[in-house]
Amino acid sequence: MPDELKNKNLQVISARMREEWDRRVSHDYRYWMSDGVDSDRTMWEAGKRDFSILIKELDPTELARQTALEIGCGVGRLMRPAAQVFSRAIGIDVSAEAIAQAKCLLADLPNVDLILGNGVDLVQIAQHSIDFAFTFAAMSSMPVAVIANYLSELSRVVKPNGLLRLQVFLGREQDTAEEDTLAIRVFTKARFCEALHAAGFAVEYATELELPFEVSNHEEGIIAHIVSARRMAGIFAVSSDVQQHLVERSESAAGAAWQGSRTEYLMALARAKQQLDAGQAQQALAALEFAVAVYAQAEPDVRELLAELRRLTGAVNAGHQHGPTAASMRNEVSAHSQHAPVYAQNLEILRRRFPELESLLEKTVLTEAVSVSFSAAGEPVISCQGLALSHREKPERSGASWAERALNVPDIRSKGALVVAGFGDAYHLRALIKMWGKEVHVAEPSLEVLKAALTYIDCREV
Repeated sequence: MPDELKNKNLQVISARMREEWDRRVSHDYRYWMSDGVDSDRTMWEAGKRDFSILIKELDPTELARQTALEIGCGVGRLMRPAAQVFSRAIGIDVSAEAIAQAKCLLADLPNVDLILGNGVDLVQIAQHSIDFAFTFAAMSSMPVAVIANYLSELSRVVKPNGLLRLQVFLGREQDTAEEDTLAIRVFTKARFCEALHAAGFAVEYATELELPFEVSNHEEGIIAHIVSARRMAGIFAVSSDVQQHLVERSESAAGAAWQGSRTEYLMALARAKQQLDAGQAQQALAALEFAVAVYAQAEPDVRELLAELRRLTGAVNAGHQHGPTAASMRNEVSAHSQHAPVYAQNLEILRRRFPELESLLEKTVLTEAVSVSFSAAGEPVISCQGLALSHREKPERSGASWAERALNVPDIRSKGALVVAGFGDAYHLRALIKMWGKEVHVAEPSLEVLKAALTYIDCREV
């Protein structure tokens, strides 16, 4: 990519990153920055835990004489422990809202400097002025071009023999859109090490990150790592060369087809569930409103849920209550939140096996013609034009019964393959595949039904 075009592209990404991180921080700064969401105290505790991983085995007396730089410092959850270890701690972030919040939260620390950056470079940082540079849960969500640019910039600002500690995801490359400022970027370990070497860093180790909660998905090849690298002497590659080492092909751009980050949408739904579980209806309402505002393809039932919660909270504020109870709303959001991430897992397989179908589904919008309800056990049941495609309370068992009947036909076991009319909500297909053990072909006439199934039901074995 010519330098002029590359710089223009980075400017567009920079503006998008600032706008989107400003709105996340304004919505709920602890949630979008940390797993310590209950209070500032829990946020600081999570920051201290993560920072201790980054400086593990390092000499505290040596660090006390050094200057540290954090890329993507957010509201400062790792800056506080860094300030207690280093002589000087510098934090840079693209979000004006985050930097403003960090200045309030860290006002008691005189050795902390907070910088509003442009999200793509370190122009405010002097050459060879940093002893220790780090990032945690920030770089992994940046567009690939930005990550490459930062690695090149770190080569400029880190002192020779200075140390770099990065929390990144290594494993299998994922299909991500350049416009997405939240989706996790994953690199193969070999390529990431090559990119670091091209940028002027010798890799010391790349070890899997372990936290008190699940942070990696080994099945999908999304594995959190801590990478340690030492700055070598000399002048090294520019960002475009670093990017060639980093990924096999450039990250795709959705352009005018971009509908918003589904990752952001799903995370907002999960936050609404957390808050309803805690009895925080007003905060849950704000999270649902955020989810629907940021993602153009929000499902109709999520929009209906939002309308119901608005009515519920309005009734409670007025001193009386009509419609669904807080408990029933909590159950509804819980069901949606529990099943929503399944769509990304299903889509990953579909993308590899049936790319044309995957492209069609991404453009498909669910309408009121297709709806999803949940059994008492929490199993999703899809309805089309008001007709349930499975038993409303025992969909798994009804699917198994159908498969048993289908295979109880004379001579059918001698056949080489079966053709099934109707994907539906896939309960019958899951049972059939287990009993049949041979090839199955499925024809589904409705893209909406198929999208609903892939959104709420784990169809990977199908």
